[in-house]
Amino acid sequence: LFMKRITKVSRKPLLGILAIMLMFCTPDFAKAATLDAEPVAATTQMIEAENVTASQLKAELVSVTYVDKNLKLYFTAKFTNESSVKITKAKVKATAELGETVVRNKKVTLNLAPGESKTVKFLITRVVDNPGKEGCSLKVKKFWYE
Repeated sequence: LFMKRITKVSRKPLLGILAIMLMFCTPDFAKAATLDAEPVAATTQMIEAENVTASQLKAELVSVTYVDKNLKLYFTAKFTNESSVKITKAKVKATAELGETVVRNKKVTLNLAPGESKTVKFLITRVVDNPGKEGCSLKVKKFWYE
């Protein structure tokens, strides 16, 4: 004789999800029927960008902060946009000397207009000892722009 195992599934979670969906996602069909559809002309404009290179985003290491409580090492850097385009993000190579060389690649959100500068603080890594600013450096590897 074979016995069939019956698994009972509660419908309460599913009904709760359905209720939430109906509460926030209810379409108003009356408004949709009276909507006049107007053709929208989409235009795209190609912008000829100059040859943008990583050297046009200057990065200067302002300070190195080490927090003893959680052993985290932060870099504060000043970024200056010397290109003619808006720079949105950058990938930087951060190097710290701690008896051995610690190298981290970090992505930083900037949103810098041409000619603008911004100071950004970002986490490098967790370390046991404070390296100080002398053995630290920062280099821009690449960046993204609009």
